[in-house]
Amino acid sequence: MIMFVLKRSIFKAGLAGIFVFCVMCCWTAPASAREPFFSPMPPLEAYDFPKAADEIKLRGLLLTEDSFRAVVYLRPSRVYRVLRPLDRLEVMVDGLRHEFRVEGMGERRLVLRGEDDYWYEIGVEERE
Repeated sequence: MIMFVLKRSIFKAGLAGIFVFCVMCCWTAPASAREPFFSPMPPLEAYDFPKAADEIKLRGLLLTEDSFRAVVYLRPSRVYRVLRPLDRLEVMVDGLRHEFRVEGMGERRLVLRGEDDYWYEIGVEERE
C-alpha cells in the first residue's frame, strides 16, 4: 500500500514538473510578444554635416612623441571634450545626431570624417 501511494505521488510530481517546464519554455511575456517600435532612420540627405562641423571649435592640441590629444568645444551642448585619434564625436544639430570620427591631427588642425565619408578640417581659432 505504501509503495502504491509513493509511486502515485512521484507520478504527480513528475507531471507537475513537466507542466511547469512546458509553461516556462512556451510562455512569452505580453510586452515581448509585440514588435518594438523604432522610428525609421532619416535619409542621409537630411543630415547637414558641414553645419555640424561648424559647431565644433578646436580649442587646443597636445602633441608629444607618444600621445595626441585635442580639446574641442561643442557649441550645441556647451561642453568640452578631449579627443584622441580614432575617437568618435557626436554633435546634435537640428534634432539629428551627426557622428564624426577623428582621423588625424597635427600642427593647428583636427581632421574629422563624417558618416557622409567627407573629411572636415577644424582649425584652432586665433584670438587677439
